[in-house]
Amino acid sequence: LVVSACLGLGCFVFLVVSYVQILRAVLRIPSEQGWHKAFSMCLPHLAVVSLYVSTGRFAYLKPPSISSPVLNLVVSFLYSVVPPAVNPLIYSMRNQELRDALSKLAQWTVMTCL
Repeated sequence: LVVSACLGLGCFVFLVVSYVQILRAVLRIPSEQGWHKAFSMCLPHLAVVSLYVSTGRFAYLKPPSISSPVLNLVVSFLYSVVPPAVNPLIYSMRNQELRDALSKLAQWTVMTCL
């Protein structure tokens, strides 16, 4: 258990240090257009990793007092299905055509619900 905790903490620290180094490198880019391009590449990846880490953290670090079979099923679903399912959506949000289509869909949904 101690080895697993140390390994998990070590991986998390490595991940955070890596993102800090990437952020420092991006902030050294002189042009604003370069910043925008770099962040448009990094932010979707950061969103996917954050979603995966947060659902995994809740799955494995939730208190045993709130454990129930239904909650365990929901948490395992969120941890194993949701991040891979939204991964293509998050990465494709860089595509302007897809953003426009989703915006139109959202507007249409709001208008039909009213």
